[in-house]
Amino acid sequence: MEIIQKLIPATNTKTRPGKAMVPKYITIHETDNDNKGADALAHAKLQERGNDRTASWHLTVDDKGCYQSVPFNEVAYAAGDGANGPGNTTSIHIEMCVNCDGNYQKTAENTAGVVKQLMSQFNIPLENVVQHNKWSGKNCPSIMRSGKAGITWPQFQGMCKGNQTGWVKEASQWCYYAGGVKKSGWLLDNGKWFYLNASGVMQTGWVKVNTKWYYLDGSGAMKTGWIKIEGKWYYCDTSGAMKTGWLLDAGKWYYLKVDGSMATGTIEDKGKLYHLNSDGSMLADTRINVTLNVDKSGALKP
Repeated sequence: MEIIQKLIPATNTKTRPGKAMVPKYITIHETDNDNKGADALAHAKLQERGNDRTASWHLTVDDKGCYQSVPFNEVAYAAGDGANGPGNTTSIHIEMCVNCDGNYQKTAENTAGVVKQLMSQFNIPLENVVQHNKWSGKNCPSIMRSGKAGITWPQFQGMCKGNQTGWVKEASQWCYYAGGVKKSGWLLDNGKWFYLNASGVMQTGWVKVNTKWYYLDGSGAMKTGWIKIEGKWYYCDTSGAMKTGWLLDAGKWYYLKVDGSMATGTIEDKGKLYHLNSDGSMLADTRINVTLNVDKSGALKP
């Protein structure tokens, strides 16, 4: 959507203080002005000629278009969290018009379109598209928060995703979208496998898929081969599945316990005793001196 500039004069430092800003958030407001004709142009003109309050915002959007009053690299006073509050100093602020002769749903669609443009332009994640309520506790945007106009906040967030493709951080959790659809299950991305649960959230650590266990590192990527976790060694085959039992690797035999951890020392398997070195490799075709452990009944213990 075209953003039409109608900037507050730089001389009006009351509402355009000229403080530099690097946008990290996009905050959604509603004008709360339902008067006929209280559209985006009317609000842009109000800001341009001088608002009688120490209040300003970057964009005003209605069902017809979008007007800009403050440059995106400058602070606007809209968050209600103080001149130096994070809402004022790190966020682009958008006012949605609610005039009675406007179309609220179309306004929401236009706002979502602008939000997508800004997210792309400033690399702002969806989780940083927030309500005015976040900064000051005010019930704003009140109509969207109530859903009484047919659009709820979660629905608006979905509109902001659109046909987005790629990784998206939502509520501190990573999800992956393809053509606007959240993926689940196994995902191959840039040569690495990731696993997304039924809710589409990327998993890390041990995950059980069907009957097999897999290990995903801190970035979510599936690991293969030897993996050391909390001082214990595990082995995941080329498919990523955790191995148990005997394993032949690089000409040496290893034994992986039921929980997948590598065994060392003397073990018993199918009635036979085996000795595994400290590196887990099985000792074979040699003579060793061992200390025998005997229980109270006199039986040898492995």
